[in-house]
Amino acid sequence: MTYEQEYLTALLRASLTASEPDETCRAVIEKINWDDFIKLSWAHKLVSYVYDTIVNIPDIPDGVSKYFEQKTVTVVKQNFRLLFWAKNILDRLAEVGADAVLLKGATAAVYYPNLLYRKSGDIDILIFDEDKLADVQKQMEALNYKKNETQSALHHVVFSNDEGIEVEIHTMLAEPFDNMKVNDMLDGLKNDIRESIVRKEILGIEIPVLREDYQAFELLLHMLQHYLRSGFGIRLLCDWVVFWNSDISEEISSGYSTLCDEFGVKQFSDMITQVCAVKLGLNRNEAANKFSDEDIEKFWNEFWVAEEFGKSSATRMVNLQGSKKSAYVKEFHHQMHLNFPKAGKCPLLWPVLWVITLVRFLVNNRRIRKVSLKDVLKSAGDRGKLNEKLHIFEDIS
Repeated sequence: MTYEQEYLTALLRASLTASEPDETCRAVIEKINWDDFIKLSWAHKLVSYVYDTIVNIPDIPDGVSKYFEQKTVTVVKQNFRLLFWAKNILDRLAEVGADAVLLKGATAAVYYPNLLYRKSGDIDILIFDEDKLADVQKQMEALNYKKNETQSALHHVVFSNDEGIEVEIHTMLAEPFDNMKVNDMLDGLKNDIRESIVRKEILGIEIPVLREDYQAFELLLHMLQHYLRSGFGIRLLCDWVVFWNSDISEEISSGYSTLCDEFGVKQFSDMITQVCAVKLGLNRNEAANKFSDEDIEKFWNEFWVAEEFGKSSATRMVNLQGSKKSAYVKEFHHQMHLNFPKAGKCPLLWPVLWVITLVRFLVNNRRIRKVSLKDVLKSAGDRGKLNEKLHIFEDIS
């Protein structure tokens, strides 16, 4: 780790746990390149997360403190806008009988020492009846939101307004994985989730949200979704720390563990938990020592390298569940299904769709991403070696 990474990690531990900075801050502060520190904090979208801590450290240069203050004010203003827009949209959806809950955003922010400092970029809403999408679109248009011309997902629709606010209307907890049984299980889970919707007061506004065991599971699926594509940065780990450091009941914890076992993601959950316990102050210890110190450092470095949602490099396009040739083939087949969700249901068309997928992949690499196929495959293979330790979707109950 660089000095800047060590310092930001120490600040995050203090901020997420509402405690004083530990001696790591004092040990490295004189070695910090403040321009690099600002760039690192911004790349991971963590400026507002450490604001309360950093402004109370006397040795911080004035310019750095002012930068963090300005960016944090912007985050706070945006969070107010998003919360009230979310409430307005949810009320409109209720008018047409579309049961819905708010995902992430303010529902995750309530667990932070200061909920206004958690950065949110858009509004995520889960609806339970896909056949209500036409009614939902009419309500969104009535609120001056337009459906984006380009839609890159299968199970959520993106709308945006003139203020630049994006709203994602999801019909599933997660986009399709490369395991059909898991996807079917997620589809079957929706009725149970709908029956357990709770209403939570956030800044005086009542919002329908997921029950906490499902909320934890959705946070994990969100991380897994990004991890299996381009990756994700430290910011999503912060949600994990503050959620599990809060007063979570044994019943909720047990319900969450059952979901992890059923869906074959227990090892991934344990890895996230152990990394957060070692690095960010998470106080749960049930996953302790399941991974070696070397493994934890490798995973931790993966989150630093990825930055926010794998944006650090054009080569970070996909992730593999292993390092064997079969893992490459399986991922390529999955990409074909993502590109052609309807045509991909017909096995007779697969050879043609494979060729089209490959050509599109190669052309986009050359013209848009400007990276070589070799570099993409190497990046995916290196990360695939890490994934062999996670046994994702194995032993599904």
